[in-house]
Amino acid sequence: MCIIADCPQGEKIYQQPTDDGQAPELWSGLAHWHYYEKLMFYHINIVNGMRKNLVEMEGNLSGEGLWLKESPEDFQRLSHLIQEDLVGKTDHLSDLMYKSVAFRDSRVSLQLGMSMWRLSWITFVFLPLTFMVGFFGMNVDTFAGSPSIKWYFVTAVPFVCVPLAALNVVMVD
Repeated sequence: MCIIADCPQGEKIYQQPTDDGQAPELWSGLAHWHYYEKLMFYHINIVNGMRKNLVEMEGNLSGEGLWLKESPEDFQRLSHLIQEDLVGKTDHLSDLMYKSVAFRDSRVSLQLGMSMWRLSWITFVFLPLTFMVGFFGMNVDTFAGSPSIKWYFVTAVPFVCVPLAALNVVMVD
């Protein structure tokens, strides 16, 4: 499993950071790196315990002896390398990918918000006209004499002008 920046998967994430299809592999790799890091700490503790037990078996309680003297330092160095080279780079790739996806999602959200704003204003303008068409299209006693078409325009013009004036006021501010 190779998901750090030097591998093809890492380069793929850098080339297309908004592709969240790499997330499962990235999380799996990060879990493996943390598991290896935890194993290194277990080994460090075991070696330190063995050193103390070997000193007691040797009978020389004045010092730690020479048994496995360099092993804990080697394990510490390996643990540091795992943290620095694997876990750190994988965390960086994960952060890059999720921040890029969040940025893409926020752009899509802004576009959707703008579309909804336009739809609201179209509705704001045409809803009064729809009401007027429905009102004049009713078969009621008030319209039994079939009023002339001029009454539709007399009522429709103010119903159109008021929303357009409100739109103009909002756009100026």
